[in-house]
Amino acid sequence: MSISKLFLFAKNTDASASMRGYQYQVFKTVETWLENYLDQVDEAIYCDYEEDIFQHNELTQAATFRQLKLYSTPFSFRSEEIQKAVAHFFMLHVKTDYAAKDKEFVFEANSRIAEHREGNESDLLRRWVANQEALPDSLLTECAKKVKALVTSYVEERTTQLADQFAERLKKKAEDAQAILLIEAEKQVLREAVAVFQMLTDQDWDDFTRRIKWRFDGLSPDEAFKGTIARLEELVAQLPDMPKERRKGFLGMLCMRVDIKASEQAPEDRKLVNGELTNLLLQAGTLEDLWYHEVFTKWNEIGQPADFRLGEFYEVLQAVSYCRAAKNLQSHDAFWISLLTWYISALQQQPEFRKKGLYELIWLRMRPTEYLSPALGDLFGLEDYIRQYFSDFSAFTAAGDFEDIQSLLFLVTASALNEKSALTPEETAGWLQQFKRQLDQLLSQTSNASDLCRLLECSANFYFFAGSQDRSEENVAKIMAPLEQLLTNLDEARLYNATQLSNRIHTHIRLLIQMDEEENEVLIEAFKEFVGRLDAVVEKKRGAHERARRLVASGTAYLKAKTPTALLKALRDFHEAKALWLQDETFEGYTLALLNIAQVYGALDMHFAAKYYGLWATWVSWHKGSRKLVKRIAQGIGMVFHADFVQGAWFSALLDFELYMMTRHEFDPEPIDAEGAEMPQKSIMNYGFLLYAVPLLAPELQVMTQAKLSEAGYLKEEYLDELLAVLQADLPEPKLRAGLTKNFADAPLNDMGPERTVRFHALGIEWHVHFSNSYEMTALGEDFCAMLQVLLVEIALSKVDFHLPSGLVDLTLEITDTPRQPEQLPDNGKAKWKAFVQRVDSSDYEDVKMGVAFVSVALKVILQDISLLPVAEYNEAFWGLFTESNLGAKSMQATSYQRMYRSLFSEKAFGAFGRDTFSALPALPDFPLINRFMQPKAGLSKKYNPSTAVQNIGNRFQKAVRNIHQTLARLKLDAGYAPWLQALREEGWPDWQIVVAMMNFMLSYKANRLVEGRKFATPAEHQAALKEEFQRVLQRDEVELQMEFPLEAFQSAEFRMSLEQMPIISLSAFGLENNARFPNPSAVREFMNERFNVQTDVNDEHNPLL
Repeated sequence: MSISKLFLFAKNTDASASMRGYQYQVFKTVETWLENYLDQVDEAIYCDYEEDIFQHNELTQAATFRQLKLYSTPFSFRSEEIQKAVAHFFMLHVKTDYAAKDKEFVFEANSRIAEHREGNESDLLRRWVANQEALPDSLLTECAKKVKALVTSYVEERTTQLADQFAERLKKKAEDAQAILLIEAEKQVLREAVAVFQMLTDQDWDDFTRRIKWRFDGLSPDEAFKGTIARLEELVAQLPDMPKERRKGFLGMLCMRVDIKASEQAPEDRKLVNGELTNLLLQAGTLEDLWYHEVFTKWNEIGQPADFRLGEFYEVLQAVSYCRAAKNLQSHDAFWISLLTWYISALQQQPEFRKKGLYELIWLRMRPTEYLSPALGDLFGLEDYIRQYFSDFSAFTAAGDFEDIQSLLFLVTASALNEKSALTPEETAGWLQQFKRQLDQLLSQTSNASDLCRLLECSANFYFFAGSQDRSEENVAKIMAPLEQLLTNLDEARLYNATQLSNRIHTHIRLLIQMDEEENEVLIEAFKEFVGRLDAVVEKKRGAHERARRLVASGTAYLKAKTPTALLKALRDFHEAKALWLQDETFEGYTLALLNIAQVYGALDMHFAAKYYGLWATWVSWHKGSRKLVKRIAQGIGMVFHADFVQGAWFSALLDFELYMMTRHEFDPEPIDAEGAEMPQKSIMNYGFLLYAVPLLAPELQVMTQAKLSEAGYLKEEYLDELLAVLQADLPEPKLRAGLTKNFADAPLNDMGPERTVRFHALGIEWHVHFSNSYEMTALGEDFCAMLQVLLVEIALSKVDFHLPSGLVDLTLEITDTPRQPEQLPDNGKAKWKAFVQRVDSSDYEDVKMGVAFVSVALKVILQDISLLPVAEYNEAFWGLFTESNLGAKSMQATSYQRMYRSLFSEKAFGAFGRDTFSALPALPDFPLINRFMQPKAGLSKKYNPSTAVQNIGNRFQKAVRNIHQTLARLKLDAGYAPWLQALREEGWPDWQIVVAMMNFMLSYKANRLVEGRKFATPAEHQAALKEEFQRVLQRDEVELQMEFPLEAFQSAEFRMSLEQMPIISLSAFGLENNARFPNPSAVREFMNERFNVQTDVNDEHNPLL
């Protein structure tokens, strides 16, 4: 019979009634877990399952059962706890589950072995403990005899208990034949178990006895508790990347996890393993730790991807890079190696990405963890991959990639020298020579300061590596020469990571001291002197970074204020933060700042400026080539889509959405329906609304929108069909049209038709920009509009009052090959201009700068025409936007809007919708919407002086009266005079403007009569003569040159023109100036009434009209 039958005698000890010492049990379990993790022992641990602590090693099939006792009293064989423990150990020993295991049973107590007393056999226990690692045969026989006696006593007691239970059950079931048969069968099993027990041999007892171990610490319960806690704190401190301030919290997390596990019902759910502790470390760590934990968990579930997506690939590369830098994540290596191998195989036709995968695979396989310690892994089996990687050094042309290439080459060289690959030192030496030749060639060709610094650092690293065995002054000079050149270029190299170089040199110094301080003394001193100067630059960069963080915090606070001016101030802070973050160390912050700025421009209804910054974020994210930035590509395009959607440029929005979904799918590994994925879900909703609204607003586009819906694939099935059904039910056409002005800055589909008109409000002015609705002119026209909006926002933010009257500015854009000044067109009802734009397709920064300067100068000319500031003041204010507000950096960076547009949207894609082949839709009322954020300066101008203004009114009356007093006296006798004057006053004309207009009208008429009949060679001579006569008549009393001016003369169109010119004529008295060839008198009049109290100021002391 099987010994496993003896498990019949076991008692259920999992649900112990007493919880004494349970916390101690939890602490000891955590201790074991931490020790296993740090020693890399791969076994499962169970708390309060089978025993207080049960440890199982699947690989070695070892099973350790530990019973813990926290007692004040000592122990002997007379102790009930020891008797129970031995019996329970025996029951586990005979349990079928562990028959094939290498078992060990441990009794652990904080106290000591009891002193000898008659019958307690403590001496036997003491001798057993002292010799337990190698029990002599005689002592083993003695101990086994004691164990047998303890277990026999237990079995006999249990046999009696079970027999009594059977008898009691038979009484209760006396009438139940089936139950009686079942009980009789159980009694037979009991008899068989007793028989098996009685048949156990001395060898069986010896084998079991050898498996029992004892541990008595000789401590009080308090000492044991405190000692265990101290040990736990010591172990937690040894965990990788565990700062002091996080240790207590993490220890609490581990204890809580053990407690939760111990309460689980299923044994598998009680298990504690090293992998779980790794996950807890990640969850309790930095945001980057949490990110890695989420990514590893996700990919562990996905396994091999269905296809290649760049965003997913970059996420994997980033996770692998994190994993190989963490000592505690070595258990994840096998998974990532398998996944990288799949990618490398799948990327046969894409060598650029394949090399990125190879780079990470080589580093992960080699896994160097300490600078002065051998790498943990090797590169056997990767030699052909490595040879392929370094087969053509001329292909390495990007300065930003050279550092990775160099570090990989150093690693591969080390593998050959240390026999961790089948590569030969001769092979790697040849590669080093080829690398140096390519590096020197690039150094001779590079003009970009940031790239030059990267290459110079590589040059210094090369000499440092190559001369590792020779630290002579000559070799030290070779190392330091490129570093000195690097330092001289550092101020211009904003995209070079000086902080990283400083950290590396400090590490070099520390390692050189550890290796051989005397041998490396010359190099150590040279590094220390250099890094002292370098750190001054680094501290400046850190200060800029900290200031940028504070600016973002204040900008965010402004956004929460939700007032019109607060948005402008938030934009100001984000712009400043963006400028400070434009350095390699903080480039991700710079990119996020671009996205933030795009959002704020959008909130300000400056949607072309928002689109500009969305394109900008996409452009830099792509060209930077950073794995961290790749998902920002889609986010930038999402901003572009939103800008066009709200602006009403829905043909452009259709194009944007397709690009957004493509880049989102390709570059962002997060699912579009993930929690918190707001942008994709909002974009899909807006796209669905667009598809619903377009055929209602323009039925001729029904076929196009239906085609777009059919092409939407899974978006149609999972999102759009349901959304369209809801819109059809809840938003009929009348309700749709009524709601347009609440949600859009301009009328939808305003980019439909052969000509496009961009319309928006800013600074109290309605801006219209017209251009051909072609691919070429869309890029140039939107470029112009974006720069215009950026400029207008800066004017809104400026402390300078540009004195801009409200009105309509109408601009028509034409393309030109050579720079041309804008041309003002005749129109006194609006500022009408023809402006010229140029194609800029160069990547050269100077060419881009010239293109931006051309548009900036054109905008300066147009705004000067509108502004009422004197020319000198206007120029100072306008150029102050560049010198004080850094407008140049806000309008331009590495490339132009139009070039970004053309790189992202092809002419074929643009023309696919045939937007210019349809007729423009009829104008909708109430568009474009008034912009409540971009309002003009309010209140009285700082140029306004109330006392001077009132005094000037009296002076004007006094000066004008001698030129009109005779006529005015006659007019007052006319019955129509009073109604005429009253009508002008009701129109809002102040008396002094009426009087001065009368004077100017009469003097102009007299001057014309005086020069009438004269011959003039040119119009200029004619104007000069009129001006001369006007001034001469002005100095004379009316009686000296009398002419008849009946009331009808002042009811004429000519007088009305003279009156309407009064706001223009009187500007100089307020410190203002008209700069327009074709001014808008009504706009100026409204402005002067609001900002200079012209309509309300009164001084009737010398008023001749009274």
